[in-house]
Amino acid sequence: MRIDPCLIDLPLEHIDPSIFERGYSYADDEGIWYEVYVTNQIKSCFPNSDVLYNDEGNGLLSKFSDVLIYHFEEDNQITFFVPSDEKIFDLIGLTKLLNDHKNYINQCSRCHINLTKFEIELNTSLPINKPICIRCERDTQKEIIKKLSESTAEDLDIYDT
Repeated sequence: MRIDPCLIDLPLEHIDPSIFERGYSYADDEGIWYEVYVTNQIKSCFPNSDVLYNDEGNGLLSKFSDVLIYHFEEDNQITFFVPSDEKIFDLIGLTKLLNDHKNYINQCSRCHINLTKFEIELNTSLPINKPICIRCERDTQKEIIKKLSESTAEDLDIYDT
């Protein structure tokens, strides 16, 4: 579905300011087009636009219709279409999804404490599947070293016979 981006010009009111800086809409007989601009905090949760949506049809926004993210990395812009009969993947759904992701990425997946700004930056800059705090990361490293040393000790025991 194609639309002239100049038509999406009706300012959105009552959008969550912790998620969006601003937004616009355009309604026609088939549904509503939205053009929203996420905050820098939300953008920092995504190392690149492929996490949101890509040509393979996966990513956080894969179930939304006609997603355009060409201007996400430069302008924080997400444009998408909501068909008239859609009840889940709409602006409210996007707001909830981004908020949940922000909360998920801001807490350690093990101990559930809030991450520091440094830990958030570290987790978003590295290919880490689950956010983790430095304390839990250190504990994980200790567990790995212990298992490796035990495994090595077992391997060396075969020569003690």
